[in-house]
Amino acid sequence: MPRPITLKIDVSKIDKTHLYKGAKGTYLDVAIWPNKDGVGQYGDTHYAVQQVSKENRDAGVRGPIIGNATMPPDEQAQHRVAKAAKSTEPDLSDDQIPF
Repeated sequence: MPRPITLKIDVSKIDKTHLYKGAKGTYLDVAIWPNKDGVGQYGDTHYAVQQVSKENRDAGVRGPIIGNATMPPDEQAQHRVAKAAKSTEPDLSDDQIPF
């Protein structure tokens, strides 16, 4: 049975000016990004960033990092295998073809 990706959010870091009303409640857009350095000190594999509007992104505003996520170990292994397979695919761009 698949295990969930767990997410811990520090709600005190949420910028409430970027919350928005929807038809069924108030929403917060969050993006989950993989850690650049792999698994963190507490087993976290990803970090959560509060999304901001396109206008704010275009103006250089970045959302705060509001938490960390942990991918189950079996999913981590599958992710590493897929990433390794992708990195070994040959580059067949026009610049690399000898004819």
